[in-house]
Amino acid sequence: MLFDKAGWEKVAAELTEIWYINVNDSVRIERLVKRHEFYGKDKKSALNWATGTDEINAKIVESTAARADVIINI
Repeated sequence: MLFDKAGWEKVAAELTEIWYINVNDSVRIERLVKRHEFYGKDKKSALNWATGTDEINAKIVESTAARADVIINI
């Protein structure tokens, strides 16, 4: 929501408040793997996706956290 490229830069102005939830990396990856498995990926594919594509996106989102109105660490 706070990404400032590819059209995302317009989103923040439409929101009343933006919260960033910071979850420990190992917990985040574990949860993502479980979700990918639930939707049909085998364990290895789920882990590869969570540590590949999902990790790239997580780092992009993390880089925008300072612009959030509220940051919650879990």
